[in-house]
Amino acid sequence: GFCMFDSRFTDYKVTNTPARRDLVRQFVDAYRAEGLKVGFYYSLIDWHHPQFTINKLHPHRPKDGNEAEYAALNKNRDMARYRQYMRDQITELLTQYGKIDVLWLDFSYPDKHGKGKDEWGSVELLKLIRKLQPGIIVDNRLDLGGYADGQDFETPEQVSVEELAKYRGKAWETCQTFSGSWGYHRDETSWKNPEQLIQLLVDNVAMGGNLLMNVGPTGRGTFDDRAKAALDLKGRPPALRLEAEGVSDTVELGVAHAGDLRAMLDGIFDDKVFVVSFLSNVVVAALIVFLGDKLGVGAQLSTGVVVVLGIRIFSNAAAIRRHVFRA
Repeated sequence: GFCMFDSRFTDYKVTNTPARRDLVRQFVDAYRAEGLKVGFYYSLIDWHHPQFTINKLHPHRPKDGNEAEYAALNKNRDMARYRQYMRDQITELLTQYGKIDVLWLDFSYPDKHGKGKDEWGSVELLKLIRKLQPGIIVDNRLDLGGYADGQDFETPEQVSVEELAKYRGKAWETCQTFSGSWGYHRDETSWKNPEQLIQLLVDNVAMGGNLLMNVGPTGRGTFDDRAKAALDLKGRPPALRLEAEGVSDTVELGVAHAGDLRAMLDGIFDDKVFVVSFLSNVVVAALIVFLGDKLGVGAQLSTGVVVVLGIRIFSNAAAIRRHVFRA
């Protein structure tokens, strides 16, 4: 429920902290100065607001799910008043910062003691959003999957690359973390290494999706060294750099044998981008033999993912980083 902008509808906001400035305004201005489009994340869930009714995810929920206890806890709470507060804040965000390209609303859990389209007033809320910002794209977390215009893209969360295959051909964006948590957890040991991050990006692009990465600051408002290393790797940002190399024109080749590889590549190699997933060193060697004369490539490649960008070929994360993430 904490606002990073100067909302008129709450005192629980960044302008009432020592920062004393609208941080949303600052990052919007910074993005636009670089020619980037702007998207906002807004949490539908607000545990701070006194009118937000307590449900199964609320920290004050009854431990045993007792109905009488839920009723007692919500006796003086009015979800209708919270809905209006939410509409007022979203109106602020969509009218005070110019053109907004994406709105990422989070999230619905429409079952017993949960919240979905009825609790959020999702139908009317989406109408308001599209009225205020024609052309905006909105995620699929308003619980409006049964409506033709209820969502613009799907948002698989923290799933494996294999699970993402079912979204091929759809509009989708996967949200992932650098570590295993959305917030900062000092003692966490599941941070993704540079090779895993590059692999994640390449696989997402190959399957036609967008990759949204999250990093959580420490309690002091800074990033620890592991986060900085990940941001240094991906934060130039790679998606834009890859797009500049033509990754939007992508052909995925699911090749398992050297002969298949040669047959598929023969006659179609041009300035397109090829993302080739290899199953063996034999296939990698075949690629070198086939493209070596044409491209002058003679380096030894290791098993893994090879990305061919125009006439450049890379075999591992280090090689990709040297080209794509150069200063």
